[in-house]
Amino acid sequence: NQLSGSIPPELGQLSSLEGLFLYHNQLSGSIPLEIGQLTSLKYFSFDKNQLSGSIPPELGQLSSLEGLFLYHNQLSGSIPLEIGQLTSLKYFSFDKNQLSGSI
Repeated sequence: NQLSGSIPPELGQLSSLEGLFLYHNQLSGSIPLEIGQLTSLKYFSFDKNQLSGSIPPELGQLSSLEGLFLYHNQLSGSIPLEIGQLTSLKYFSFDKNQLSGSI
């Protein structure tokens, strides 16, 4: 695909959504805080885009999340401690960003 622009915060209203796969596009801007409302979400894949800013701590509210893929973006800052609360998380990849700190 060649989707561009920012991620609409309205995605947070899709309460039954289990998979959100928007990888390998040209999406830019930050990850909306509203994504943290997707409590049924199991897979979140926004890799290979142009996302910037920090990883929102609200992602730690995604208690059903099994896969989190944010690699190959322009994300910066530290990985939120809240990510450690995702007890169902099996797969994650944050490489090729400008993240700092420890996991």
